[in-house]
Amino acid sequence: MHKCIAHIAWFHPMKAGSTFGATLAHFSNGSLPATARMPSCGYIDDSFDDACPGGDQGPGEFFVHKYPIETWFQGVFWVREPADYDPGNHRVIRDSDFEPFQHSFVGIFRLPEERMVSAFNHFAEGKGDILKFRQYTRGTVTKMLAGSSPIGTPVVDCSFAYQELLANTTECNDATCRECLRTPETDLPKALERLKSFAFVGLTEHFAFSVCLWHVMFGGDCLPVEFENMRKGVEHTNTAMLLDQLKDHEDHSDNVVYQTASDMFWSNIAAYDVDAAKCSALCPGSEFEMPA
Repeated sequence: MHKCIAHIAWFHPMKAGSTFGATLAHFSNGSLPATARMPSCGYIDDSFDDACPGGDQGPGEFFVHKYPIETWFQGVFWVREPADYDPGNHRVIRDSDFEPFQHSFVGIFRLPEERMVSAFNHFAEGKGDILKFRQYTRGTVTKMLAGSSPIGTPVVDCSFAYQELLANTTECNDATCRECLRTPETDLPKALERLKSFAFVGLTEHFAFSVCLWHVMFGGDCLPVEFENMRKGVEHTNTAMLLDQLKDHEDHSDNVVYQTASDMFWSNIAAYDVDAAKCSALCPGSEFEMPA
């Protein structure tokens, strides 16, 4: 008569693994159809669907319109009620969020410069100067972890501020712009302290092994839909060229956060004896190749 209920806070920086929501959803509710995809919002089946409410395809369409959390995931995920019913939203971790979900946070992390280029192409449509965009969005993950940013979603809001700069050709001086341009170094100690309490971290660059590691650590069936890239980025400008421009302009605080997440990930890979053979047996049909 007893039921184990998952308790998960999905820390989800922009452009860092929306597809991981499929793993979290299936783990949280084993009665989901095996074909339930993230982020499909189709009403008849779980194939890709262009007719999503609002025209979007994201975790919100999955959790709100296809498999509503009040029906399928009651009491499972970190959301901010009553207005927020999307566990995949890009939230900063406020103190009031961290305390009830401490040791229940999970997240996928991405190399900062690659994430920044993806955000530049997605939110700014590849327009303007990537170095100026960097000024507005550096330290995004650090600020989100520390919960210091008073604005809703640092990359989204700061991308809008950057777009206003392009339109007005003047520096902006409102509160959002000041927050976007604020250096994140003072947030780093708190961000790292919180990160080290995470129950799970994965890496976008090793997404397949991240999914495998999750199942080795926590169980649950490993399904093919967990490996389908549901949110492919749009490349408005040459990615290699943009990465080259950022080469001497490292996002210092986010790189420290990423390196810490990477150390945690590889430590767990070793601790749980995860390799290509184990993952292939656990997740049949998926390909695994351990990096050199």
